[in-house]
Amino acid sequence: MRIVVIGVLLMALVGCGSPGPAPDAPTSSTATVAPTGIDPVRIKRIRAELPEGFEVADVAPDANLAGLAGYGGDWVADPPACAGLLGPRETAETRGLSASGTGGTVYVTVMPVGGDPVQGVDCSDWTMSYQHSTARVQPAEAPQIDGATTAGLRADSVTAVESAARTESTIRWLTAEQDDQLVAVTVITTPGNEEGPLTDDYAAGLLVKAVAVLHR
Repeated sequence: MRIVVIGVLLMALVGCGSPGPAPDAPTSSTATVAPTGIDPVRIKRIRAELPEGFEVADVAPDANLAGLAGYGGDWVADPPACAGLLGPRETAETRGLSASGTGGTVYVTVMPVGGDPVQGVDCSDWTMSYQHSTARVQPAEAPQIDGATTAGLRADSVTAVESAARTESTIRWLTAEQDDQLVAVTVITTPGNEEGPLTDDYAAGLLVKAVAVLHR
C-alpha cells in the first residue's frame, strides 16, 4: 500500500516539474507579407495621377515605346544596337493609358521586357529615323526605384512636312524594368510648352507611382 502511495506522489511531482508543450508558431495567415510581383492589369489605377482636364484613353495592346512617339515598326537606329534601349519592337501585351491636353501627351504603359540587350555600344548620343522623321537621342536622368532597373532617354524629334516646313517635338522616355515587365512613362511635348503640367519632375514621379500601383 505504501508503495502505491509513493508511486502516485512521484508521478504528481514529475508532472508539476515538466514544462508544458511549446506554444504554436504563428501561421502564415497572421504574418505580414510584403507585396511582391507586378500585375499589369492594375496599370489602370494610375488614372488618378494623370493631369486634370486631360483626355484619357486606353493604349493599344500592340503599342511600343517608339510607336507612341510616331516612329513606326521599321524605324532604324544609328548605331543599330541602341534600338534595344526602347524595349520590344513587337508586342501584343501592352497595357496602359494615354492622356492628352495642354502642352502635350503622356503615356503610362507596361509590357513584357523585350528587345536585344545593348552591350559594347556607345549610346550616349544616337539617332532614330522613320520616313520623314529623325530624332537625336541622349540619356536622361531617371528616378531610383527599389528593386527595379531604371533608365531615361530624351529625344529632339523633327518631322519634315509639305512646303519645306517641319514640326518639332521633345520626347522623354522613363522606364523601370522589374519582374520581366517594362514599365514606362512616355511624354511628348512641343517646344514652347514647358509651362504645362508635363514637366520632368512630373514624369519621374509618375513612373514611381506606376510601379507602386502595379504591385499586388
